This record gives sequence, structure tokens and C-alpha cells, in this order.
Amino acid sequence: MTDAELDRFIGTHDVLQPDSRGEQWKLGETSFGSPIEVAPFMRDFDKKVVCGFIEPSYIAGFSGGRKMILPGVSSYESITHNHFLILTEGRKLGVLDENPVHRDMTEAARAVGVDFICDAVVNPDDSWARIVCGDLEDAHREGVMLSREIYEHHVTQKADIVICTSGGWPYDIDMVQAKKTLVPALECVRQGGCVILLGECEDGWGGEEPFRTLLESEEPGAIIAEMRRRLADGDVAWHWAPCSTGFLFSSVVYDLGAQLIVVSELADEIEPTFANPAADLVAALALAEERLGPDASIIGLHDGRRVICRS
Repeated sequence: MTDAELDRFIGTHDVLQPDSRGEQWKLGETSFGSPIEVAPFMRDFDKKVVCGFIEPSYIAGFSGGRKMILPGVSSYESITHNHFLILTEGRKLGVLDENPVHRDMTEAARAVGVDFICDAVVNPDDSWARIVCGDLEDAHREGVMLSREIYEHHVTQKADIVICTSGGWPYDIDMVQAKKTLVPALECVRQGGCVILLGECEDGWGGEEPFRTLLESEEPGAIIAEMRRRLADGDVAWHWAPCSTGFLFSSVVYDLGAQLIVVSELADEIEPTFANPAADLVAALALAEERLGPDASIIGLHDGRRVICRS
């Protein structure tokens, strides 16, 4: 954050901020092969207390706790390798057990040393439901149990059409943020159905290379295969990280054989891709019903950035 942003948010800019590309305190590797590298100022303190919040995360299952270390104060290389674990079996929204991304983060946090956590469990209106404090894993899991109660919904029948949004501004400020709603949508749409993504994206893609080009030139299956090849070969460059728009766009079309329709300010740039742009929701529904029929069933996800759907 800039000095002006820090002054506005917390009243001072006398704050240490980590540089993910600068000098690092190196502590080896996790069992998943991620380098444990954090900001060097972390070794200057006898006690380490981390504060944050807990809500569902499609990358790590839930936010909070160990995430304050990885990615919080970690190196570019550590964050990149950890995020590539999204491609491995077990990674799932709202799941900690056997989730490799979560376990990797926890190993890194234990290696660095966290003495105490203080995390707020966040409600849908961004107020807090409870504050949990204590051990890195035990207190975090207590908060996770409550967060799961708040956000988990059971879908009795998958729908032909799923309309999803990350919840409006600022959660759809760019496509990197807006696309997160596709994760619960994947649990709600039937094979061969249609997903309509609503996201204004006034700041554009938010991270477009190489995927903006690939979405125009490659088939969805080829994009996912290339990510898996890079993980297998250890070629984990950040711009290929599978937390990208390219991965989730491809998952909708390739894994489910579904149509993807996007309503956003990026319509002209989406036109050449395998996704279909639409001017508004009415036009998007008309496009979907043209393919699936006027009696197609619909599920709407209005807070898709953190809702957990179980089918």
C-alpha cells in the first residue's frame, strides 16, 4: 500500500511491508516442494502474532491463520509454487482436510513460527460473527467451523443455467476478482449447461498475460494441460499460475462442457475467446435459453466469491 493509503486506512504509514522479490529469510522447503522464504524482518521478532479474517477461499479452503505467512509475507517464488498446487487433487473451496494448498501453507507457517493468531470470522455483510484466538491450527479450525456454517449451502439438484456474481463492487473490480464466483458455480451447473458470469471489471482483466492471448488462440483443454505440464516440470512461472482467469474459464467449458457467457465491460475483449459476451443479463439469458430451451432451470449466486455450494 502507498503511504497515503496507509495513512487513510490506519492513521500512519510507519509500517513494515514485505517485498516478495527482495532479500528473503530462507528456511528450506515444505513437503510439497514450496520454498519457505519470508521477509527478512520476520526473524527480528521473538514472538509472532498474526491477525486476519476467516471466510471461504477457493485456493486454500478458507482464509486466515497460516495465510498471513504464506502468501502474507512470503517470496514471489513461494507464493507461485503454493498456488500451482491448485492443480493437485484435494484442493477445494471450503475444505481443509487433505487440501494440499492449506497443508503447504500450514507447514510454512509452522517453520517460520507463529505464537498466536487473532482472526475475525466474517459475515456476508462484512461484519464479524466471532473472533477466534490462540493456536495457529486449533483456533483457525474453530473459526473455520463457524464460517462453514455461515456459507455452506446444499444444492439438491444442479441447474441448467447458473447466474453468478462475486457480489458487486469492489469484488468485481477486475476479472481476477470477478471470476472467483465461477468456483461455486461449477458445483451448481449440470454437465452441458450454461454459466452466466456477471462482473463489471472496470479495471480490466487484472492480470492478463498469458491468458488473454491464450483464451483467443487455445482450446480450454490445451490451457489446462499446459498448466499441469508446467507443474510436473517445475516450471512454475507466476503468470502461468492456475489461480488465473484462464484456468476457471477453461474449467467451465472443458470439464463440464458448459457454455460460458460473460456480462462485463470487457465484452469486446471476450468476443474473440471461447466465452460468449452479452450486453446485459436479459441478453445473456436469451442466449442461454436459445441453447437450453425456455424451460431451463436456473440457480442464482449473488455472493459467489465466498458461498460454498455442495451438490
